[in-house]
Amino acid sequence: MTVVSELHRPRGIAAVSAVAALWLAWRRRPARSLLLLAAVAGGATLNHLLKHAFLRPRPGVDAVLAASTDYSFPSGHAANATLLYGALAALVVIGARSSPLRAAAVAGAALAVLLVGASRLVLNAHYASDVLAGIAVGLGWLALCPVGWLTWRDRARS
Repeated sequence: MTVVSELHRPRGIAAVSAVAALWLAWRRRPARSLLLLAAVAGGATLNHLLKHAFLRPRPGVDAVLAASTDYSFPSGHAANATLLYGALAALVVIGARSSPLRAAAVAGAALAVLLVGASRLVLNAHYASDVLAGIAVGLGWLALCPVGWLTWRDRARS
């Protein structure tokens, strides 16, 4: 679980997002590349702002130590995993013609998010409500991204 958690730190999520966005741009899908980057970076920023609005200490951390560390609610690992894997799954659903491939992308994304969330609980880095809130933040932001993308695309065409 430590390896799963470490791989999903912000730098890991950013690196995978950048590689995927570059690949999409190379495949001449610049709008999808921008959508992926906006989904992950925008949602991560929102989650960070929420952490600093709630200021909830992590489990087992005393108040003095909590002031010098990142906060617990909502879980950044859970939010960022939801954003990355959810955006990638959405791009597969948009571009794939095969229903089994679409279903596999969604199932794979859900399993990856659940694994990351479980790692945060097993490592006692978060309360269950932190992880659930992180997933909710990620899903909420992902739900807004197509609206922003369609609005941007329509303005660019006119």
